[in-house]
Amino acid sequence: MIEVKFDASEIIEGLGELGQNIKRGVSIAIQKSAFEIEGQSKINAPVDSGRLRDSIMVFFDSAIFQAGEMILDGAGGSSKLSATIMPMVEYAGWVHRGTDPHYIEGNNYLYWNGASHPVTHVFHPGTKPNPFMERGLEASEGAIREHFNREIERAVDNFNK
Repeated sequence: MIEVKFDASEIIEGLGELGQNIKRGVSIAIQKSAFEIEGQSKINAPVDSGRLRDSIMVFFDSAIFQAGEMILDGAGGSSKLSATIMPMVEYAGWVHRGTDPHYIEGNNYLYWNGASHPVTHVFHPGTKPNPFMERGLEASEGAIREHFNREIERAVDNFNK
């Protein structure tokens, strides 16, 4: 899970109209940055069935977005000054962080191609981490800087007009 947050309410309040312009600009930059991270994380996600990649979503307060499209609008207004980007499938953490070696037990139907018969337990050697969300964030860093620079500059320019 990746979280992007901004809380400068005291500064914004003290700056009056310029502060409101900056707040709008930062909100836009966070939205653009969140969608950038979502897209890059999907590019970097491993694909077998595509379920993991397709489950990566963006949350702004109580609204949920996927691929830039709102799929759930929560009650109440949203300042959109925070975003969370995360995959929603239950196994995402195991893929991202990897797993330690472990036994799989209690299933009388463990079977794979080449096995002579179903087995009741098996030793799994673990899996290497595949930090696709971190790679998505790293791939987005330049674009994130550009979004914030452009939106803050726009806010200041609009104030000076």
